[in-house]
Amino acid sequence: MSDYRVWCPDYGQEEEDAMHIRDSYDHAAAACDWAEQYERRNADYNIADGGCVTVMVRRLGGDAQTFAVSGYARPTYSATAI
Repeated sequence: MSDYRVWCPDYGQEEEDAMHIRDSYDHAAAACDWAEQYERRNADYNIADGGCVTVMVRRLGGDAQTFAVSGYARPTYSATAI
């Protein structure tokens, strides 16, 4: 597992704005981790609502790779006895 820096040019971010993602398996996993954390922190669910953004992912000490990140919302159900 490695540490990565991930940023989203679609959101006006540059590498100095990158989020540090710890202990991801690979670049793609780091991109998905970024999306989940970004949307949770910003209460902005454009990706989970079916959108797609381009992100840059750099393993610390390595070259940056580009990924398209998309997602979908997962329904959550609960039951209460009445």
